[in-house]
Amino acid sequence: MHNMIKFSKYQAAGNAYIIIHTANHLLSAVEAKRICDPIFGLGGDGVICWQKIPEGANVFIFNPDGSQAEKSGNGLRIFADFYFNHVSASPEYFTIQCTNSQVKASRLNDGSILLEMGRVVSQFEHKGLDESKFFPGGFALVTDLGTISGFPVDIGNPHFVVLQDRISADFARQWGPLIENHTTFPNRTNVQFAKIIDQKTITAEIWERGAGYTLSSGSSSCAIVAVANQLGKCDAKVTVKMPGGKLTVQIHQDKSVSLVGPVSKTVDGVFYTD
Repeated sequence: MHNMIKFSKYQAAGNAYIIIHTANHLLSAVEAKRICDPIFGLGGDGVICWQKIPEGANVFIFNPDGSQAEKSGNGLRIFADFYFNHVSASPEYFTIQCTNSQVKASRLNDGSILLEMGRVVSQFEHKGLDESKFFPGGFALVTDLGTISGFPVDIGNPHFVVLQDRISADFARQWGPLIENHTTFPNRTNVQFAKIIDQKTITAEIWERGAGYTLSSGSSSCAIVAVANQLGKCDAKVTVKMPGGKLTVQIHQDKSVSLVGPVSKTVDGVFYTD
């Protein structure tokens, strides 16, 4: 006997997420891992299931390895597009409840999704970046490949931002897993390798916790811009260009961060489980 799960698959700046249509259909880690598998499932950077709550939705974000992510900028933008199209088209915005934070989502006139992501703080101290002892010097990690310096920050999920003059996918694939799984990070960490082009433009390569090398990341983009802005290396509004596409990040006067970018649906269908 097979069970059918109705789903939609989307991509946002090269990040592919699968949204389970039915509310309260909560996945197990094993089911999520299978759905994200490109051979035995649908393939993707994550899968999201959800519950309806009065102010919007409570979401559960799974990585391809079956672990849960506290937050995902692109995943939540994708979920917001699904919500506006399938659940409630009437509100101008709604609230998404993540593991340990809330995000407000709205749809702009051009169809892109804006997320109010909250504040970026230091990962270990949970202080504003202007109060963190890691700025401006950074935090040195000793790995099997050598020592690398970056900035440990948090926007509801953990990040380690490395600013470099040269970046590449190969470098991200080589160093990413060593940093993600470093003993310094008890819950592992997302990793960003970023190059500042000018005050309004940053390019980046992403190694995502639980997913590996990915073509882009929304929460990573927020982390990168917050770090670069704190160091005085970029304006408050920046375009982050990644292999999968580009996103716009803005830091507001209260230090909260918003994320804007396009979303497109790629597949509707049903997934069969045993």
